[in-house]
Amino acid sequence: MSLIFSHILSELKALFPGGQFQGNSYRIVKQEAAKFWTQKFATKCLVKWSEFRAGLNTVHPVGDGPLESALRSTIDLTCNDCISVFEFDIFTRLFQPWDTLLLNWMLLAVTHPGYMAFQTYDEVRDHLQGSIHKPGSYIFRLSCTHLGQWAIGYVTSSGTILQTIPHNKSLYQALQEGEKEGLYLYPNGLTTNPDLSQLSNPSPNIEIQVTQEQWELYSDMDSTFEMCKICADNEKNVRLQPCGHLMCDQCLSAWQQQTSSASSSSQSSGSDTQQLSHTVDIEEEEWIRRRPLPAPPGSTSMTTSSQPSAPADPVLTRVLWVSKSSPPPLPPVPPHPLVPPVPPRRSNLQASDLIRSNQETQRFASGVQVSNRTQWAQ
Repeated sequence: MSLIFSHILSELKALFPGGQFQGNSYRIVKQEAAKFWTQKFATKCLVKWSEFRAGLNTVHPVGDGPLESALRSTIDLTCNDCISVFEFDIFTRLFQPWDTLLLNWMLLAVTHPGYMAFQTYDEVRDHLQGSIHKPGSYIFRLSCTHLGQWAIGYVTSSGTILQTIPHNKSLYQALQEGEKEGLYLYPNGLTTNPDLSQLSNPSPNIEIQVTQEQWELYSDMDSTFEMCKICADNEKNVRLQPCGHLMCDQCLSAWQQQTSSASSSSQSSGSDTQQLSHTVDIEEEEWIRRRPLPAPPGSTSMTTSSQPSAPADPVLTRVLWVSKSSPPPLPPVPPHPLVPPVPPRRSNLQASDLIRSNQETQRFASGVQVSNRTQWAQ
């Protein structure tokens, strides 16, 4: 609880400098993030989570379910189900750059075993005592005294524990440089260090060529090729494989839920409908399922694991358009969704609880996958 109170105090100082309210003129550090907030929320300094999520979904789709809850827990530092301009500023500084904001968050907070939520300087030092004989072990957390910056704790070759705050660089750059220097090798003492090259070398967008005949055909129908033909409200931004059909995020989500229900009925009636399967190392999968979610701030309970983390196995990537500037794809959704170590609200959960709840909404029809984001070109 002390960390939450600390965050509340920092927020009040930022929005009420000198005791005078200046929340409507608060300056967001990252230019793209500041532009987004102004376009979506004007001069508001506080919005409800539902309103914030709706605005964010227009540029960085996140969907519903456990990932949405995890994202809210990461951004909502004061745990009041609202997002302030101050909290948004902190989040965008932590998970910069803007173009790959949610990709950065997914790889650094959701799937990375070195991420520690709601920990202090002393707690990080105590945590690393268990890896004191394994130089190169490291974990990272949000800095309590410098909000918007990361603090990385690691075990040196001499067996001492140091903590540092990277300056003028993103977290993934600091982790990559530290790995090359032999400082950050074992996240949370585990053997496997996650590959963050996807952040420094984002996947190129795929172009879909729209012929003149197609353009004229849809123009005669008073429509466009980019418009989703299922709902006729949103632009297509998902392509299915191997069929190649195109649709929007919302229609994909609705179809997944419908497919999940239909598959359950088919299985009970003896149908040979197959579910999409992925090969996952049993030992790695077991570590993911048993990975503990930390107790709410203030709790002293903490458990660690000695098993390596599992790599995310791609199922879903999304599409971009040539006609407008859009963010790069979200990271693939793994077959057994990983849950970030963020404090749960009002309940004690394990990662396996959220994995089971999300499996029912992540089923696809036989052989159907979602391809990379695409761009339109004429």
